[in-house]
Amino acid sequence: MAYTPEPRDRSVLVPVRGTHVRVIDTGSPEAMPVVFLHGGGPGCTGWSDWHPVGERLRTYRRVYVDFPYYGESSAAPIDGPMWQGLADIVGATLDALGICKAHMVCQSFGGAAAIALAGSRPELFTSLTLTGTVLEYGIVAPYMGERLLRQVVAPMYDGAPTREDMRTLLEVAEWVDAGAIPDALVDARLAAARTPAAVERFTCPEVLGEAEDLGPLLRRNRVPTLLAYGDRDPFAAADVPVHLFNVFSDARLVMVKDASHHFPEEIPDTYLSILVPWLLDCEARSETLKAS
Repeated sequence: MAYTPEPRDRSVLVPVRGTHVRVIDTGSPEAMPVVFLHGGGPGCTGWSDWHPVGERLRTYRRVYVDFPYYGESSAAPIDGPMWQGLADIVGATLDALGICKAHMVCQSFGGAAAIALAGSRPELFTSLTLTGTVLEYGIVAPYMGERLLRQVVAPMYDGAPTREDMRTLLEVAEWVDAGAIPDALVDARLAAARTPAAVERFTCPEVLGEAEDLGPLLRRNRVPTLLAYGDRDPFAAADVPVHLFNVFSDARLVMVKDASHHFPEEIPDTYLSILVPWLLDCEARSETLKAS
């Protein structure tokens, strides 16, 4: 899958609580919004994680959000619990954009923030989709994931991250087919991982707030939730989405063969074949509820 450069004419800095959140906003403002939240790895952004999927959803408004310290969002420390702080920022960003209800499609780290947002503001959701979400909400990350964080991510910031560092990260932690990783994606992720904000985030992780266990929120989640996970995800072994499927009150689980942590980027057609029917089903359910 080729990497498409960011559309600079659709990139905006949204003022949020005295700081700025960078958003890439494509599609018609009148269409149903899909909000994309990215993962937590070095150089991740809403666009780099999700545009191979999002830009094929041509009938939707696509909103790609960068968390603080990522992409072009401000380096704004979070005072208090991490996930609720990030959730509050996402909610305030949607308020500023005039979005009162949306599908939320989330990679890994972004999914934990979305779970917190679903707990505090469920009215913002038409649906929630989680892919690769595992850390810091009451489920211990599998040993392999912990090992990758120590052996691959942490050493990247012993000095400045290199192109070799980034390619290794994508090969061992995010994609199955190393030969399919676009050079342009490696370069874009590397540039985003080298910003002063990114360096601060990975060398001083406390800037994103206090560690927070979202376990108590899981059984209270009433948002329709799709769990789309890869069977070769080194961070989220199969028992993770199965556990979430069992504790969420309204969930659908799909496991994809030969798929890793960032499989929406690697095999977007497969991901879309799962996601699109889910979005349409949730929209139909929402309309039925309105009419009743």
